[in-house]
Amino acid sequence: MSKLDARRIGAFLADPGGCRVALLHGDDPGLIRERCEALIRAVAKGDALRLVEIGKEMLRAPAVLANEAASSPLTGGRVLVRLRDAGDGKQAADAAKAALAGPGPGLVVIEAPELRTSAALFKAVEASPAGAVIACYRERGRSFRPRSGGSCRNWA
Repeated sequence: MSKLDARRIGAFLADPGGCRVALLHGDDPGLIRERCEALIRAVAKGDALRLVEIGKEMLRAPAVLANEAASSPLTGGRVLVRLRDAGDGKQAADAAKAALAGPGPGLVVIEAPELRTSAALFKAVEASPAGAVIACYRERGRSFRPRSGGSCRNWA
């Protein structure tokens, strides 16, 4: 899967398929949260027992994401494991690698605002066929410059 372009994001959010780890990164925390909530609706389908929230302090044990993703909810179905503010540390990358290689049908969603593309976490998820990387950046307006003469009537 790796990086998803803008045309495929909507379909992925509605049905992440066999994806094991989805990494949401960028400079727009509101868009990250919105896309994460769309994945929660698609996977957990309103069942609170199918959603597991993990704090970044739990990353000291790299297998925690993989173990939670491999668990089976009492009500059946697929579990979604949510990790907020993952950062770019080695612990997050190791946990993501374990989740990508682990058993079970669960989906791990990692929210990592301001994560650099050179970070170990980014590279680990991007390199895996079971991972998806979704960029969440603020829209940037086009810079308008008036044409010759300073007139603003005919913008490019």
